[in-house]
Amino acid sequence: MSRVFALFLSSFIIFPLFSQSVLPLLIKGNLPETLNESSGIDIDPWGNIWTHNDAGDEPVLYQINANGALIRSLSISNAAHIDWEDISIAPDGYMYIADFGNNNNDREDLRIYKLNLNGLPANQTSVDAEIIEISYVLQNAFPPPAAQRHFDVEAIAYRAGFIYLFTKNRATPNDGLSRIYRVPSEAGAYQITPVMTFFTSTNTTEGRITGADFSDDGSELLLISNIRLWHFKGLNEDLNLNSPSEQYTFAINTQKEAVCFMGQCKILITDEINNSFGGGGKLYEADLCALNTVNPSGIGQYIVHFDAADGAIHIKSEKVFFLNPIQFELFDIHGNRLINEQIDLSNHHCKLQTQSLANGIYLFRLRSNEVIHYSNRLPVRNW
Repeated sequence: MSRVFALFLSSFIIFPLFSQSVLPLLIKGNLPETLNESSGIDIDPWGNIWTHNDAGDEPVLYQINANGALIRSLSISNAAHIDWEDISIAPDGYMYIADFGNNNNDREDLRIYKLNLNGLPANQTSVDAEIIEISYVLQNAFPPPAAQRHFDVEAIAYRAGFIYLFTKNRATPNDGLSRIYRVPSEAGAYQITPVMTFFTSTNTTEGRITGADFSDDGSELLLISNIRLWHFKGLNEDLNLNSPSEQYTFAINTQKEAVCFMGQCKILITDEINNSFGGGGKLYEADLCALNTVNPSGIGQYIVHFDAADGAIHIKSEKVFFLNPIQFELFDIHGNRLINEQIDLSNHHCKLQTQSLANGIYLFRLRSNEVIHYSNRLPVRNW
């Protein structure tokens, strides 16, 4: 039986204030010919980069390296590829694929495919998916009148057990709003209404959202259009998007369709080959920290990993911590804190012996007092 999950529209529209600057993009490489319309990107807990094509391809995911070269293809055996628009990978290793492309607002077969990437062998070429079906409570016609075409979603992002959907506004006239929905991450059928709206721009090139990603702890959000990037920070549990943010324009003007976080400061972006825009078909990297205020503690880049050989968590910093001691906290994927210890990184390296952590995905953070210096996921594999 279908479950009804109706969420109610907030009574406010968000018009946040932004600082604005140009975001330089570093071209990491050309995507392979098979990925001429990369429309979604994310990184799994083991550091693998995944992407896919827009409409017209088979139901296939592509794993690429940091320079955009193809590593392998993975078919979804029980999926269709009508118009895949984005992917999102949760910290627990589950991937969500949005078959939501709906340019004409006339589709009634909207789906999210859910894949378990945990323990996926490197030579596996096919996998089955769970299915999440959705329908919009407010849509009564397929297509609706031109002024009501708010039912194209090309950006999704996982956060705390829910998949958030960000609409690409196709209404005429354009009111500049992206409607935001959320759907439980468990298989089922859901009827949904917006939980809030976000004002982007009435200019369609600037304002139509094409990609999204949350940080692992859910405190940051990226939204992307062809020529804009919105970066929200300090998000609370309610996700009201009223927190301080930055807005960037791109030095390179192409049809950008996908974005994801890559560690503490860097992000990845892909674009489609589009002759009307010029160029495209590339993998880009950008450094958000390079444009922001330097961390007052003087802390540099971090490397945190679990070493199965000695059963310890190793924490390294390129620069000396001017603030010592630093607090290291480790959480399981349900938010339960497992480790809370003070560490000394004055010698750039610290080792924390663990009590036989089970294989899985954990979250950690480094902080001093209430300042969080770094947070990310920590995969643990005891070979």
